[in-house]
Amino acid sequence: ALRLDTADVGAYFGKGLVLVRLQRHEEALAVWNRILQINPADALVYTYKGNTLTALKRYAEALAAYDHALVLDPACALAWANKSVVLNDLGHYEEALTTCGHALVLDPNDTLAWNNRGIALKNLGYYQEAIVAYNHALTLDSNNALAWINKSNVLSALNLHQEALDACNQALACNPDDAGFWNIKGLTLDDLGLHQEALDAYTRALTLDPNNADVWYQKGNALIRLKRLEEALVPYDHALNLNPNDANVWFNKGVVLECLRHVEEALIAYNSALALNPNDPACWHAHARIYRFRGRLREAEEAERRARQLGG
Repeated sequence: ALRLDTADVGAYFGKGLVLVRLQRHEEALAVWNRILQINPADALVYTYKGNTLTALKRYAEALAAYDHALVLDPACALAWANKSVVLNDLGHYEEALTTCGHALVLDPNDTLAWNNRGIALKNLGYYQEAIVAYNHALTLDSNNALAWINKSNVLSALNLHQEALDACNQALACNPDDAGFWNIKGLTLDDLGLHQEALDAYTRALTLDPNNADVWYQKGNALIRLKRLEEALVPYDHALNLNPNDANVWFNKGVVLECLRHVEEALIAYNSALALNPNDPACWHAHARIYRFRGRLREAEEAERRARQLGG
């Protein structure tokens, strides 16, 4: 059998870490597997393998890797904390909360575990407890951008929009190049009625990530709120080029076209929205308006009937 000394394994491990930083996850995974061929009892490498599989969204395999690490070393706090990341991503929030508890018993200063605990609590509806968890993480590391942005999301859910904006700004002070943070800032500014500032935030997000369909959609919405209807069509079209299966974008595009009296184009947009979401009463009401405008009264009445059936 092939045998490598400790220095060789250390070199492999270092290579794996570099590949992870470069986001070359498939190559990193090959490195972790190579090390585990040499030393199949290395709990830390199984944990890093789990992290890499998580980055590749291979969640079942990631959970298996973390479980293997914990069989080898039940006191591996890192494996417990990272396992909770996957459980949160899968929507298994109760289990994620339990897993975070194991991590924090082993290491009460684990900021990742506190952050993941906050995510689980927020998704279970325990908003105040989630804020406590994020505050623990921030007490340990005041530059933890993820804890700041997650705290911002909880504060928004509590309609504490100014406090949410303050937390979002703290996150951006830690990481000003995160497009997702700028998008969240835009949403928070919209909640505060600061639509021009929101538009500026969405524009900054798109400078950093021009292929984010949701941000293009939000930019279009901000332009509507600023009554810049013609301009709103441009970001909606960008969003649809990136994701043509978003019924909300088609519907909002239809609303803009209807307001601009481009009736035929509006009907096309509403039809696209209905094809994706035939149970949207607002879309059936929109159809009724268009049909009535065009004098197609029987079709308008049928559309209104469908809307009422759907609770609209």
